[in-house]
Amino acid sequence: MHPTDRKWPLFLLLLIGMPAWADDDAEEGENIQGLLDSIPEIKAPAAAVEEAKPDPAEALNYDSYTAMCSKRVMEKFQPPRGIIKKHPRVEFQLMVTIDAAGEFTGVSANKRSGHRSFDAAAMRALNEAGSCPQPPLGWNVATDRVILKFNARSGG
Repeated sequence: MHPTDRKWPLFLLLLIGMPAWADDDAEEGENIQGLLDSIPEIKAPAAAVEEAKPDPAEALNYDSYTAMCSKRVMEKFQPPRGIIKKHPRVEFQLMVTIDAAGEFTGVSANKRSGHRSFDAAAMRALNEAGSCPQPPLGWNVATDRVILKFNARSGG
């Protein structure tokens, strides 16, 4: 067998060709970096950035937030059946103060039903619910309130 007839291992052939490839890669990398460096930085106009911020007054939707809170509390409300049968229009309203995390921080009776057991069932539902979802952007914990209406149709 002649020495030139011998098959060279593949890794030796790769090593022999490596310096040329390495130079090509380095040159190509410099070209790519040059292209990347030549791209100007794109900035949004200041007016567009300001417009993208939500207006707190627009973000605050009392009706939808009240509906979310009402749903959570009414799922726990079990009105006394006897009261509902005798007084189908019975209603009790609570005004609830809610902090930024959705926790109840205060409650007052806005309108009493005149039936102690009905009002007590509403208070139990409020306690079992424990909290509401986090209030929307713009909620003022010092002045904003949620009014929850308990009636014959409210029971969960």
